[in-house]
Amino acid sequence: MYVYVDLFLGLNILINALLIVLTAKLYGTRVRWLRVLLAAGAGGIYALGYICLSWEFLYSIPMKLLMSMLMIHLAFSPKTLSSLLRLTTAYYIACFVTGGAMAGWFYYRQSFMSALLEPISAFIGWHDLLGGAVLAICLLLAAKAGLLANLLRRSVEYQVEVVYRNKETALTAIVDTGNSLYSAGRRPVIIADYQAVQEVFSQQTKDFFSRYSPDTWLESLHDCEDKDWLARIQIIPFRALGGESVLIAFRPDMVKVRSKDSFIETSDVVIGVYAGSLSAKNRFTALLHPAILQFTVHKEVNTCVSPG
Repeated sequence: MYVYVDLFLGLNILINALLIVLTAKLYGTRVRWLRVLLAAGAGGIYALGYICLSWEFLYSIPMKLLMSMLMIHLAFSPKTLSSLLRLTTAYYIACFVTGGAMAGWFYYRQSFMSALLEPISAFIGWHDLLGGAVLAICLLLAAKAGLLANLLRRSVEYQVEVVYRNKETALTAIVDTGNSLYSAGRRPVIIADYQAVQEVFSQQTKDFFSRYSPDTWLESLHDCEDKDWLARIQIIPFRALGGESVLIAFRPDMVKVRSKDSFIETSDVVIGVYAGSLSAKNRFTALLHPAILQFTVHKEVNTCVSPG
């Protein structure tokens, strides 16, 4: 059997890149294309070694798992072990769904007897790979938008502290896996209720928001008298069910995100001001961008100091 090394390597890099992008979409983190190509290339070289080398121990299950984790590290550079394990899990979900979709698409196109008698490895072609990849993308995106997103939304609540111009306000937030909004400077967007975040605004800014209706905020910005706040804002376009719209977002001095056993401090975010209420029962007042959880995590440590 002849193997065209360039085609084999190129196909592996292409499929690896697809799997890494699907992993990012499932996990809700940003795609860095240079890192994707680096990780996909490493995976392609590893696969090429299978036909060029006789070192079988490199292709045992533990070594394949380590290679997968290395690819995840190259693609996303997770800050914690738990993030690495969650990303690896998402990667294997993408792998098995994509592999199953390609095999399913192949058998779907065959007659009943040929599907039973002919091995898939002997006849699968580019059209089967392409059809299976498209099917896998549809299945994974549907899963993310449905069951997976619903489970993640219900799992963890975070306490968020917004600091701006020596003022602070506390928000209760959940992770919104559907939030893919970034500012022009590639800062992830936290969406917050106006009523909850207004505590950090100056009286001039509050007067502006109360004077105009939400649908005229953007066109009336020139009437806001708080020039320092205007220097901090960015306009975030987004697509909603009713069509395209925009959020007015501002850059805080600091945001602290706290869970039961860890917290994150960052100024590399913007806060999008939402005019309505994000939760009907006020269970939460902000939606976290999933990428924020990739920032450096600090473990909470409780210490007891005895007198003397």
